[in-house]
Amino acid sequence: MSKTYVYRDKETNEFITTFLLIDITKDEAIEGEYLPKTSAMLEFNKGDVVCAEDPTNRMTSCWAFDDETNPTKVVLDIEQVKARFMKDMRERRNIKLAHLDQAAILAMSMEQKDNVAEINRQKQILRDLPSLINLDNAKTLDDFEPLIPDLLKDQ
Repeated sequence: MSKTYVYRDKETNEFITTFLLIDITKDEAIEGEYLPKTSAMLEFNKGDVVCAEDPTNRMTSCWAFDDETNPTKVVLDIEQVKARFMKDMRERRNIKLAHLDQAAILAMSMEQKDNVAEINRQKQILRDLPSLINLDNAKTLDDFEPLIPDLLKDQ
């Protein structure tokens, strides 16, 4: 029966998920160098959900063990999710600002003062966005989607 092993890479400190399709034990997999020698590793059967808080594996880079020396489950590090969310919001904002800069140049060249004023208003809202997003109540992955500002949802 195939197995899934989850462990932390010694060099990058990231979680690695390895799928073994051959029927061998964990010790045999380590001996055969399919898996590294590591003190903290969890084993799952094919089809098992590895992280209950992230059942679709969207945020594997934010996974952690419940106990780094003797893990019993994989959990989601919500502080890492928050940091990744804010990074994504800033990247989306910067793309939107670049598009608005181009639109502003075009509107100025056509002397469309009303459009320039509206574009400048939107740009100011975008500049203020990071400080307006409150992640204090975000405790699960589902809590983040409603926090995406409308100006950034189309990206």
